[in-house]
Amino acid sequence: MGKKTLFICVIIFIFCSNLWAGGNREGNVSRAAEDSSGFTDSIDITDKKPGTYNFYIEAKDNAGNVMRAGPDNIRIDPRSDLPLATIVNPLPNMRVQGNMNIVGIAVDDDAVDNVQLSIRRGHDGKGEEIFRARATGSDFWSFFLDTSDGERWTDGNYTVTAWAVDSNGLSGISENFRPRDHKKHEVFWVLDRKRPEIAILSHDIGELVSGRIRLSGTVIDGNGINAFAYSIDGGERYNVVRTRLDRRTGLYTWEINLNTAILENGPSVIWFRAQDGQGTLGTAAHLLFVNNIGPDVDIVYPPPNATVNGVFSVSAYASHPVGLKSVRWSADRLGGEFELLPGNQWFSTDIDLRGSRTGDVTVEIRAEDVSGNVTVKRQRYRVDHTGWIKTVICQQ
Repeated sequence: MGKKTLFICVIIFIFCSNLWAGGNREGNVSRAAEDSSGFTDSIDITDKKPGTYNFYIEAKDNAGNVMRAGPDNIRIDPRSDLPLATIVNPLPNMRVQGNMNIVGIAVDDDAVDNVQLSIRRGHDGKGEEIFRARATGSDFWSFFLDTSDGERWTDGNYTVTAWAVDSNGLSGISENFRPRDHKKHEVFWVLDRKRPEIAILSHDIGELVSGRIRLSGTVIDGNGINAFAYSIDGGERYNVVRTRLDRRTGLYTWEINLNTAILENGPSVIWFRAQDGQGTLGTAAHLLFVNNIGPDVDIVYPPPNATVNGVFSVSAYASHPVGLKSVRWSADRLGGEFELLPGNQWFSTDIDLRGSRTGDVTVEIRAEDVSGNVTVKRQRYRVDHTGWIKTVICQQ
């Protein structure tokens, strides 16, 4: 067979009936692959107008035969590059009785660099701006709002606005975009300082948790605390918790034993509610990141139930989206720990059973993630101790 040459062209044009009907290709972009065995290429769409485009890939051999893949659609929308911030706490129209942790999450296709906050008087986001600040964190962020200055923070309606800035410096409220295209989140809330104040001391905001945990903290109010409870379903149902008063400080302490297995993996908000001696309610929210999924582990070589020699190699795979703490192996009475390298999910080791008389061996790979979740993979092999012996015949 003669040698074939593959020409790869990528063509982008606005997907509309006029262009199709008229066959207009003005403004199209095409590329030819330098290496026909495989290629990776990119097309600069900086000057392209927002809209729907399509592309196809075409191959032609020396005989003139043509094969085309596509066309497929691509939608160009500059707004999709704007980072997005979401406020988790406070909830809309929430009553805030004192200092507050403003809590939220942010996402971007590149990476989130920081989150900015603005608080204005009123419930429409157009009142006097009280302050503007940068939150702590990026993907999971928070800001502690101190409202103890009664002259500055008078009771009434407020609006908190959050927007994110990505790793390239692009803001969700960039002046390069129309205000209606901005990606910002506004939440209206009411300040009423005469409420119980709740603090979570045992876990940081956004902390990674798994298995059974013990949450603890304090709650205080000048009128005392009559009831305290928590909710794991967004405030639909509350579970009563016993509190203890420290008469020296006036603080009520509390502890909650929580099995995170009943929560969904990922961001989870725990709500707390306290009632003071006058029946006034105070609430708080705390964001945790639940991880109860063990690492993905597999022994890829040798295959299960294979026959191995006295000296053989084992190759394994282990990974976890949150990160690995350790990966260990064992076989018979032997064992060891693999070195963890960033980005590496493959591990191998040589196992020497020449000093053992066992006819069967179980190889075990044990991986533990940073939350303490463990996954164990075992495979059994038959050992042929004669397989590794080499016979050398010398003639005199």
